[in-house]
Amino acid sequence: MNTLKQLPRKTLHHFCENLSKLADDKKFTYWRLPTVERWEVALRSFWSIGLEQRLPDVLGIGVKKSGTNAVVHFLKQHPLIKVPHEGKEIHFFDKHYSSGIQFYKANMPLVNESQLCFEKTPRYFVTGGAPKNIAKDILPKPKFLLCVRDPVKRALSDWHHETLIKTIKGRGRSSGVRTAESEGKRFAQEVIRNDGTVNTRSDFIRTSIYDIHFERWLMYHSREQFLILEEEDISSDPYQEMKRIEQFLGIGSFFKKKMFAYNKGKQVMCFVHENHREDCPPRYGVKIPHPTPTKGVIQTMRDFYRSHNKRFEDMLGMKFYWSDL
Repeated sequence: MNTLKQLPRKTLHHFCENLSKLADDKKFTYWRLPTVERWEVALRSFWSIGLEQRLPDVLGIGVKKSGTNAVVHFLKQHPLIKVPHEGKEIHFFDKHYSSGIQFYKANMPLVNESQLCFEKTPRYFVTGGAPKNIAKDILPKPKFLLCVRDPVKRALSDWHHETLIKTIKGRGRSSGVRTAESEGKRFAQEVIRNDGTVNTRSDFIRTSIYDIHFERWLMYHSREQFLILEEEDISSDPYQEMKRIEQFLGIGSFFKKKMFAYNKGKQVMCFVHENHREDCPPRYGVKIPHPTPTKGVIQTMRDFYRSHNKRFEDMLGMKFYWSDL
């Protein structure tokens, strides 16, 4: 019932009124019904006021650690964009596909005919069957938001993120002093083989090989369905990126420059509401040093990615500052 928590107060009031009428007509107590039947009753109530659950119109498919959280955080402020409860990643096309399309639809927000449904799961970009299954299951053709980043920085950020999660869950390194240099050595052990070449079996490395993954998407979807966003632009000027998204999706202009402000304490751009309250993208409270590998490790990675970056640029018809580094 997380979907109900997202509804405006007036909509919930109408829902409760409809429930009381149904209870009188059919002589049953709503809350005694099985969960599935209760939700069916609720949906009939919402349909009467023009709300429905439907499959996404827009998908945020990745790339992990490239600004995807910031995009959904800011985009969900738009009155014509609705996301699953608290921007939850559903992971349907990478983990839960066997649960069936109705499972996916049941996790979507309630929207009216003028609103767009947006779901974001960054792992879709690197999941082999995702492009084909999305083309088969979501009609008409959805639009895609694809966030990218310097592949070396993305890999470093990804490794740091996964290490942080392990630490929070008590499965990470617990002894010794952590420094940027020591974390850099641990990172290098993961991504560089003993012979000095890049470890292409590492998920941190593979995720950043953008051309290989995007080639698979272009087998089932046209280039025009994708809007490419760069993490550096999202972080430094989210206003301009939100305006680009508005234009790409064909939705009304909502975002204004004054709605975005940099929070020095949190060191992040935040959304500013009309009451001047700042709404910042969530971050973990636990902190560990970011890895600082040697220049040799960084250069080895850059040499590896260079040809892939060039090919990715050709696919997109775009130019990235990091492609020649």
